[in-house]
Amino acid sequence: MLHLLTIKNNVTVPKRTNISKLLVAVLLLGCSFVAQSQCPTPSGDQTSYGSGSWIGYVYNEANNFNTANYKGYVTQTEFFDQDVSTGSISGSNLCGSYADRFSVRYKMQKTMAPGNYTFTVGGDDGYRLSFDGGITFPINNWNDHSYTSTSITYYLSGVVNFVLEYYENGGYSRISYSSCNSLVNPSLFGSNVWNVYGFNASDITLASGACVGYYTSNNLNFDTQTGTNSWSNILSPSASAGWVGCPLPNDYFTMTAKRKGFPCGTYTLAMQNWDDVAQVYLNGTLIWSGTCCGTSTNSVIGSYNLDSNSEIEIRLQEYAGHAYVGLGFTNTNVASTAPTTLSRTTSLCGTGSTTLTASGGTLGSTGSYQWGGGSCWNEYYCWSNGGVSYCKSINKHNLLG
Repeated sequence: MLHLLTIKNNVTVPKRTNISKLLVAVLLLGCSFVAQSQCPTPSGDQTSYGSGSWIGYVYNEANNFNTANYKGYVTQTEFFDQDVSTGSISGSNLCGSYADRFSVRYKMQKTMAPGNYTFTVGGDDGYRLSFDGGITFPINNWNDHSYTSTSITYYLSGVVNFVLEYYENGGYSRISYSSCNSLVNPSLFGSNVWNVYGFNASDITLASGACVGYYTSNNLNFDTQTGTNSWSNILSPSASAGWVGCPLPNDYFTMTAKRKGFPCGTYTLAMQNWDDVAQVYLNGTLIWSGTCCGTSTNSVIGSYNLDSNSEIEIRLQEYAGHAYVGLGFTNTNVASTAPTTLSRTTSLCGTGSTTLTASGGTLGSTGSYQWGGGSCWNEYYCWSNGGVSYCKSINKHNLLG
């Protein structure tokens, strides 16, 4: 007589059955023997909301929130970026681990002070965000795609039931969420300083994404890596010490720096570095554009006359990896300085000639020496008294440069 051994998932085999064949049978049935035996009843009730943080209920099919597929839950802080790449999600309250073909329904309840809020959700693959417990989804990008983000500005007040739904179909896996109520007007140029704005989408045209914050820099030369409020090239503008607003992700963002007003002069503009894509505008006109990437370079854009009304905008589009941009300004107008002495070869009374020599001072890059008369020059006055002639130099000389 054969003695029978019964295991879960309704697989029944003789005791003498080869264990390798048993494992094959289990796998063919699409089951996980270890996970199921450790967690026969998934944790969580699928309905409760986290208080100021997220409870994420996990289901083992893409775009499928059927109770039969429920496998437990994970938790996240209010703002999060869950980027597991090609790895998997797991946890003490989750049956097994999941890398592909799974869905998560995150729930959070929070009391919102009255105001306009900017919400940003990103994902690979589908994602959608609701403010009314899942009835409507103002952010809705519910299809297969690589990582992308969507932003919306929404007025909220009081208790809000947030629902963030996400599914992963295959390949890379990432879901992110952030919000803030710091509204910024990115059209404003700094007055003799740089206003630096951050957008939560990778778009050099600024047509997509929302401006979520800013900082200022008072240096003439602009460089994200050095000077006032600079930031690390492996982070984002929101890592600046002077940042005001929502956090930006370290990848897939756009930055623009705007300044109106420069000391009058003729400047040589040169790109010092950039990563990834960069553009420079002068008074609203594109004067330079570069694809990724320029490092340790001095790429001259051209020579331009700048003054108190000149407006320059620098844009940077970041995909992934390092992010930085630097634009240098060299003033080629060197001012002239006045001569220190003015001498002559001989004194003149009445008619005659002499040679005037200007000494000292410097000739500027755009200056020229000019001789003239009147109030800017030596004038010699002569008169006679008792048959003796006298000459006197009136100290009114100068040299224009």
